[in-house]
Amino acid sequence: MRKTYITTMPDHIGAFLKASECFAKLGVNITRVSYNKAVDSHMLFIDVEGQPDQVYDNTIFYQSFVSGLMRRIGLSEDQRDNLLINTNLVMQISKSRQKRGSDSQRALPWTMG
Repeated sequence: MRKTYITTMPDHIGAFLKASECFAKLGVNITRVSYNKAVDSHMLFIDVEGQPDQVYDNTIFYQSFVSGLMRRIGLSEDQRDNLLINTNLVMQISKSRQKRGSDSQRALPWTMG
């Protein structure tokens, strides 16, 4: 199964290595990476291939979301795990509400189905 992830990449040495390690931990193969620096030099499109349960694991999404949030609000690296756990809980609550049919109009825009 194939999937494309859209993420942002910080401009420092080793940033892509860290991202590729996330995919490696899931056992998925990166088949293509592209960007358009005229549009946004930090936004990457990463095509991956793997088994459905690997490709649709939200770990990569959560890590990317948390990294971006940490940069924007200036959190230190030692707060990453706590933020990652709480982000996961928010997503689970949102998904639970969507399944029940309540609050469907106010669901978080980044919830992955």
